Amino acid sequence: MTDHWTNAGQLPSLTKMGRALFKHSGHQIVVFDVEGQLFAVNNRCPHEGYPLMEGVIQKDCKLSCSWHSWSFDLTNGDAVQGRDPLRTYPIERRGDNIWIDLTPIPQATLAAKAWDELGEAMSEHDYTRIARSLARLDRAGVEADEIAIWAIKWSHDKFERGFMHSHAGLADWLSLREMKGIKLPIGAAAQKTVPLLEALAHLSYEALFSPHTPFGDGVNMWSADAFAQAIEAQDQTLAHETLRGALAEGLRFKDLKPIFTKLVYAHYLGFGHAAIYLMKVEELTHRLDQAVEMPLMLMLVRYLCIASREDLIPEFSSYRDAMAANSTGFEASLQHDALIGLRLSKAHQMVLDASGSWRDKFDILWVSAAQTLLHFDSSHQDIIDQPISRNVGWLQFTHALTFAEATVALLDGDSPHWKAAALQLVNFIGRQVPHLLGKPNPPFSGDAAAFLDSAKSALFNMDAGDYIYAVHRLKMTVAVERSLPLMEDNAQNILLGALQLYLGSHIRQRSPIRDALQAIKTVSVEG
Repeated sequence: MTDHWTNAGQLPSLTKMGRALFKHSGHQIVVFDVEGQLFAVNNRCPHEGYPLMEGVIQKDCKLSCSWHSWSFDLTNGDAVQGRDPLRTYPIERRGDNIWIDLTPIPQATLAAKAWDELGEAMSEHDYTRIARSLARLDRAGVEADEIAIWAIKWSHDKFERGFMHSHAGLADWLSLREMKGIKLPIGAAAQKTVPLLEALAHLSYEALFSPHTPFGDGVNMWSADAFAQAIEAQDQTLAHETLRGALAEGLRFKDLKPIFTKLVYAHYLGFGHAAIYLMKVEELTHRLDQAVEMPLMLMLVRYLCIASREDLIPEFSSYRDAMAANSTGFEASLQHDALIGLRLSKAHQMVLDASGSWRDKFDILWVSAAQTLLHFDSSHQDIIDQPISRNVGWLQFTHALTFAEATVALLDGDSPHWKAAALQLVNFIGRQVPHLLGKPNPPFSGDAAAFLDSAKSALFNMDAGDYIYAVHRLKMTVAVERSLPLMEDNAQNILLGALQLYLGSHIRQRSPIRDALQAIKTVSVEG
């Protein structure tokens, strides 16, 4: 076995000051003499790296950092005030010299400590500690996919609404982590760490605001019809038990995907989130395999049970009528700009009457949804005195494009769900009519590849405020880039123009006066 005991010499300042700094092969170790007892610890505070050589020795062998008062037990390195432990080194006095054992900590030990620290940091939403834990896991050789699997399992029973934006963001962050063309000022290290940091911190943040909602462990015999009926009835317990029956029979996500897809398009479900979430579950299961299939599907089922059925509200009665009607195909083919400004009933009828397959109509409506972003009168997000139903912001507009991208990823060319998907795109377009400019902003012109590389690079250093706004910038950017190869040049420029306008616009995140007025009005009519 290699002997890592190293002679630090006499360390003259140890006698004069009771402390001395020893540097060796990249190590900075501070040695303390506390009433004749020697201690050797890493000189850098694990909080923010300030030198502990300048710290204060308190009673009972406690060392306090002079910058933020994190303190440590010198005998074992445990944090007394603060969180992360301090590295300690065995030390001996041999004659006139000081000897320190610089034996490296085994990677397995480093990883185990880092996992424990990550769990604590996630439970407290300690952003910088999450970052340090990820850096330590990387140093211990832990792969990103292993961290992603851990994060899914950590979070899956913590959300009363099931699959969340943060889980969808995890899928895109993992993808972005490996994309080409990312240009960051400090090189590859940030591209490895930032995606995991943002994804896990978002999961941690959302978990703070949801009661722990564990899943039962009951199992029912698998039946596709019973499963669909349980979700339609919004019976989580029965749906989860039936799902477990499918897993007990050896069924995998790929076997259940057709059933999930049918359920997703059975309603205008969760303002399009259901389709987006199903696509992200597929991406994550494809990447991380069987280790995450059960937790992801449990969360997805929970979301499908609680998601709003917006097709059942009066605003979308024409959607229900159109779904029940047959397409005439008597009129000319649909044009992407023809629906802009039409109320929902006329828009649905126009799409029904237009010639072409439902897949062809969907592709045209996809471009129309992008065109709608170019018409958005963003001043409407600043209006104060209005009913809740008129509240609007950029996220309502961008969801149409992420929904469309998810649909194309989910559905085969001959899928029976293209009609529902197309008419749901009409819902997105038509509900925005009160918030449109008469003259649209211009489409994109310029170097598309350079613009996308710049947009993706900017995601690594976002200052977008709340995580929900950051993850939408991420999802929108990724969705647009994936969509471009499926479109002609003119449509590409409309889509890129929509992304450029969205990323460059002010996005109102809070509206205190409006929210207060609307709350007062709501409460005033309570019984």
